[in-house]
Amino acid sequence: MSTIKLMIPNPKIISGFDMYKENPQALFQPPYRMPDNYYNLKGSFNTYFKSQINGFNYIPKINIVHNLYSGLGPQLYIENSISKALFGNNYNEWQDEDLNQFVQWLISILKSIGIKVTKDAILNSRVDKFHFSKNILIDKQTFDLILEMLEEIKYPYLKCKKMKYRGYRYHSHIWAISVYDKLDELSIKKPELVNELRAKGINCVLRIEIQYNNMQKLRRSMREFGIHGDITLSTIFQIKILKSVFDKVLHTLNQKAPSFYSIKEKTNIEIFKSIKANSIQELTNTFAILKLLEDNDNDMDRVNKLILEHNIKGGEKLLKKYNIRLTSNPHIPNIFSKLLDMVKKYEPIQHSKFNEKNLF
Repeated sequence: MSTIKLMIPNPKIISGFDMYKENPQALFQPPYRMPDNYYNLKGSFNTYFKSQINGFNYIPKINIVHNLYSGLGPQLYIENSISKALFGNNYNEWQDEDLNQFVQWLISILKSIGIKVTKDAILNSRVDKFHFSKNILIDKQTFDLILEMLEEIKYPYLKCKKMKYRGYRYHSHIWAISVYDKLDELSIKKPELVNELRAKGINCVLRIEIQYNNMQKLRRSMREFGIHGDITLSTIFQIKILKSVFDKVLHTLNQKAPSFYSIKEKTNIEIFKSIKANSIQELTNTFAILKLLEDNDNDMDRVNKLILEHNIKGGEKLLKKYNIRLTSNPHIPNIFSKLLDMVKKYEPIQHSKFNEKNLF
């Protein structure tokens, strides 16, 4: 899990917070600094400046929202990555028992800039944004085939676009699903970590993030899992919630994915029977390709050469037309269901424990 945004609405539970009602600038001591033009036309301010604090490798974004007309006083917003807070990177994964460590880290950070908040106040703080995520070790061939599927999948009510690193993002303005190569991203932000992973034989890591960027969307989704009302840190910081969220999303991806047939698991005659060709010639060509695969022990390189020799035009396009994807990789059929099985096991990844036996 990565990004979380917390809101503490009651200034009484924050020691000395009353002094910031009219002028919050005193709160923003170095390394935090508030710009001079923090008031907007509605009498609210909503801004922060992020830097480093001695003793901490990573610090959260601190945000003050004060609507002068609501009478509720200022609200304290805190946004950060849980994994970066605990491990210094967003690659390692936490467990339920890490909640207390995260809260203590947050208390220490806030105390260092003059904000004193109780443990209960943080545990009961409202969650306005939450990103669920899981890293899964897979081989490059499997990852490439997953990307091929994602390019064709249309997720309900979400737009799809390529990411700047290898992967796809389904998104709206309130939530998103990102599936990408985590090592590709880390090679820019944490090259030393990537070098360490590659030295251990890890060359491809599939990252899936389910990002709720809107409080109302988060509430609606959590109601499906039996959580009603405001979502708090203590209620959402649970691996069982992550599993429920992934269960819904991966089931939808599995339903929308193109049909992949594993040559090792499904006979060619079963595939042939499923084809509804528009012409006898197309049906004959498709059967010929399947027969070549069978006669050549599913050697795809050899079969591609034979397709050219037999003058079967557009063999690859022909199979794609009838939604047939042939693969000797046993992980591809129902791949999203298999990824879900791995999420449900939830073995938290810690790069110090990686070895080749972890590969998907």
